[in-house]
Amino acid sequence: MIVWIVLGAVALLTVNDVAPPVRVLATVVLLGAAVLYPLICAAFPYRVCRACRGSMRQASPVFGGFRECRACSGTGERLRLGARLARRRRDRVR
Repeated sequence: MIVWIVLGAVALLTVNDVAPPVRVLATVVLLGAAVLYPLICAAFPYRVCRACRGSMRQASPVFGGFRECRACSGTGERLRLGARLARRRRDRVR
């Protein structure tokens, strides 16, 4: 999400031949995303793990059995990037 906000802002700043209504709409959408993403990270700091898709286990490549997911340590959830950055900043201030 953060990458899309940055890419959209760069595109708005570098492209001059975009119609003004499109530029205004894109600016509103980017500002909305920039405001909503920290709120989403505060309300829901964890997302479903991509590696195991929340099942907390992965198929073993050798024998076909199952093992604990290494990406999420068997929790099925990963900390969002925005929540991870906020936690790092908070811990640095303390």
